[in-house]
Amino acid sequence: MKVATSFAAVAALTLLASSITLAADGKTYKVGAAVYGLKGQFMQNWVRELKEHPAVKDGTVQLTVFDGNYDALTQNNQIENMVTQRYDAILFVPIDTKAGVGTVKQAMSNDVVVIASNTKVADASVPYVGNDDVEGGRLQAQAMVDKLQGKGNVVIIQGPIGQSAQIDREKGELEVLGKHPGIKIIEKKTANWDRAQALTLTEDWLNAHPKGINGVIAQNDDMALGAVQALKSHGLTSKDVPVTSIDGMPDAIQAAKKDEVTTFLQDAQAQSQGALDVALRQLAGKDYTPKSVIWGALCQGRDLGRRHCQELHPAVGAGDQCKCGCAVPAGQWQQIAVSTCKHYPNVGAGLLAKAVCQKTHQLADPAPSRASPLPHSNLQRLREWS
Repeated sequence: MKVATSFAAVAALTLLASSITLAADGKTYKVGAAVYGLKGQFMQNWVRELKEHPAVKDGTVQLTVFDGNYDALTQNNQIENMVTQRYDAILFVPIDTKAGVGTVKQAMSNDVVVIASNTKVADASVPYVGNDDVEGGRLQAQAMVDKLQGKGNVVIIQGPIGQSAQIDREKGELEVLGKHPGIKIIEKKTANWDRAQALTLTEDWLNAHPKGINGVIAQNDDMALGAVQALKSHGLTSKDVPVTSIDGMPDAIQAAKKDEVTTFLQDAQAQSQGALDVALRQLAGKDYTPKSVIWGALCQGRDLGRRHCQELHPAVGAGDQCKCGCAVPAGQWQQIAVSTCKHYPNVGAGLLAKAVCQKTHQLADPAPSRASPLPHSNLQRLREWS
C-alpha cells in the first residue's frame, strides 16, 4: 500500500483587512517578478498563479516577469534595471540567498518595495513569503526513514547550492537522518532543480553503486522524476529504491498515484499571490485589502478545502473530502495557513494522503512594512476541524 504525504506550504504573511480597494483612486503599480528560472514545473506554476492575482487581472498591477536563468549575476542585473526603470515593487525569488543582498539593499534604499517569495534573501529586513523548508526536509527524510525502516544507503539530490531552499531542506534532512545511524548518505550532489540533470546523476550513482542505493531523497519534484526515470532504466521500482521529494506538482502527483514517488506539497498560489498582496500593502498603505483568495475569504465558516484540493491536485477525484481549518477574526493581524487535502479516498487502492497544517495564529501588530515568517516549528498533523 502506498502512503503519499503532502506538505502544506503556508503563506508566511501578515496583512490588515479593511474595506477599501486600490482601484478606487485609479492608482496602478509597476511590479517586477525576478524569478531564478522558468524551466521547472514549480516556478512555472508560481508565475501562472501570480498572473491570476486579481490586481494583475484588473490592471492595477502592471506585471513583468524576469527569468534569471539560474544565474545570480543575471538576477542582480535585472533588479538594478528595475530600479533604474522605477519599478514600484519587486517580487524576488533568488537563486542564491546571499548573492543578491547588496542589490536588494540598493533597491530598498531607492524606495522600491522588495518581497522575497519561495526562497529567502539572507537579510532579515527583507520580508519572506513561503514555506519552512527545514520542516519540508524533515518530512521527506522521515518518510524515507519509515520506508527503509531505519536502515539503508541513501543519496541526496540537492537543489542549486547556496539557494535557501537547498540549504534549509538539507538542514531538515540531515537533522532527521542523523537520528538514525543505520541510514548512511553515500552520495550528495546538485542537479539544480533539473529533471534531465537528476536523471544523469542518478544513472551515474547507480553505475557506481550497483545494488548499493536503497533510497533517493530529491529536494524537488523535477529531480525526483528524473531519478525515477533512471531507476526504471535499471529495472528498479520504488519498492526497490523509494524516492521522496517536495513540491506536489501535477507530474509528481501522477507518479505518486502509481506508487513511484512520495511528494510533499508547497503552495505556489499562496507564495506568489501572497507576496504580491504584501507588496501592495506596503505601496498602498495599511488600509489595503488583500485581493488574493488565499486570505480570510477562504475560511469564513465555509468548507472551501475541497476546491483547493481539486485545484492543487487535479488528479484527485471530485468526491474527495477536504476541510479548511482557518478562522480569521476580522481586523486583526493573522498568519494564514492554507490547508490542503486530508484524505484522497478515491485515488487508487488504499492510497492515503496526509497533510500538514498550521493553525491560524493571532500576532501582535509588527512594523507595518514587514511580513513575519510562520513559525513552522509548531507544525502539526492536520486534524479534523469542527
